[in-house]
Amino acid sequence: MAESKSRMMILLQNAQVCFRDTRSPFEHSELVAQNVTSDECFDLSNAIAGAIEFYLNHREQATDEAMEKTIRDELGPEAASMAMAHLQFKRASQTLDKMIQ
Repeated sequence: MAESKSRMMILLQNAQVCFRDTRSPFEHSELVAQNVTSDECFDLSNAIAGAIEFYLNHREQATDEAMEKTIRDELGPEAASMAMAHLQFKRASQTLDKMIQ
């Protein structure tokens, strides 16, 4: 398992270089050059998707925390609590709308 983790780290580091160079780590020539198996290609895709999902989820959380702190500092804890409840309600409503459509 440790071997496969270090192999995945190598593939992720290569993907990072590819993306920085505006290339795809999934191009045939890149996959051949890195000797990537189909299973590794699938795992790499999932690992990259997981990293993007983690970034997006935590980015929203960091923004929410900053907004709550600003409201608390400016208007007090009760206003911050009400604003965050409204934000959560709005997001839940948007999620339901997407599910219905």
